[in-house]
Amino acid sequence: MVIQSEDIERWIGEIMKRKGIDNYELEVTESNSKGDGYSGQMRFVKVVTKEGKNNSVVYELVLKAGRESEKLREVCPMEDVYLREIHMYTEVFPAVEKLQREFNIKTSYKHYPKLFNFCKEDKKETLIFQNMKQIGYEVHERKQMQNLEHVLFVFRTYAKWHGASLALKIKKPELFHDLTKGMTDLMGDLLIESKMIDSIGDYFTKALNLLKRNGREEVAKKIEENCDVEKIVTKLTLSTDKDAEKEAVILHGDCWNNNMMFKYENNDLSKPIDMVLIDFQISRLASPILDLSYYLYAVADKSTLEKIDYLLGEYHKELGDYLKQYEIDVNRILTLQRLKESWKKYGRYGLVITPFITRVELCGDDEIIDFMDKIEDGSINDSASNISKQEEYDRRVLNVFVHFCDTFLA
Repeated sequence: MVIQSEDIERWIGEIMKRKGIDNYELEVTESNSKGDGYSGQMRFVKVVTKEGKNNSVVYELVLKAGRESEKLREVCPMEDVYLREIHMYTEVFPAVEKLQREFNIKTSYKHYPKLFNFCKEDKKETLIFQNMKQIGYEVHERKQMQNLEHVLFVFRTYAKWHGASLALKIKKPELFHDLTKGMTDLMGDLLIESKMIDSIGDYFTKALNLLKRNGREEVAKKIEENCDVEKIVTKLTLSTDKDAEKEAVILHGDCWNNNMMFKYENNDLSKPIDMVLIDFQISRLASPILDLSYYLYAVADKSTLEKIDYLLGEYHKELGDYLKQYEIDVNRILTLQRLKESWKKYGRYGLVITPFITRVELCGDDEIIDFMDKIEDGSINDSASNISKQEEYDRRVLNVFVHFCDTFLA
């Protein structure tokens, strides 16, 4: 979709009207760079109010819109993913915020950008957010692995989000049911309908061959025996997998590097002091391990992977501390032992995604694949090519696969 200037003016006008502001100016900049937003396009908008020299206010906004291509929409649930994110921001998050106020929650979940406006019109699905970059948040460099400080912060943040979901499910079961009854598996639908599942399978097969070339035939064999790629990627949500019913949460769902932003203090990029999760387009009900394993295996180096017990312990502690504020005992829902044991089943989700997503993270600017373009022209299966950082890619994938096998398939 090419966002039209008249639509931008109309949507911004609606925001300003709600704020009682009549006099303002707009400045619209160009869209996102290739690779920053595979499913849509973005515009950055600066709104300067004109209420007098001493009363001027600046609003820095981001507009995210779905593509309007008919051909793309035939094979990709574009409308549904944008409506899913609108639902998250207009229904789910407000319900969580209300519950947190009701229980006077001190350590609350609030790690997402503010939504200013949205549009549900056919082929104009758009969300308008606060531009978090303008208030000090930034995306971690995607080619660099995240250190332990980042991984801990993200695990604890996911614990609060998953805890908020569980609290809503336990304290307001009818509301939770109403909010989630339409949460079909858009991720599975997207991957199957677009044939991206074939590409993910190709990357996974190449990873198995990489293991064999490096003398790890037994690892490759164990993983192959335990991993049916299509079943793992499309059949582990609550609608098709009831094993995680008790601890199932509303997932963030798309947990790679570019869908989180960090804030730092004194330019120390080694230790975040805050973060936000962005892009809730494929949120759905499933085990929280789907979020954790997707994220961990996409960003962690070997030394961090070896701290899996510590990371899960910290996640479980944060989850317990959050739920305790509602007088909910985490161990009646999910014990630390079950969390660790369940990783063998649900951690396979992150495992099979890893070869694909690691390629996305490590590719150079001239190697970036726009998967929406590939889906549209039917060439998605020609994308599993080598990249300039292939040696690093191979090492990262090997580390993840060996870690999973040694830790959970031994």
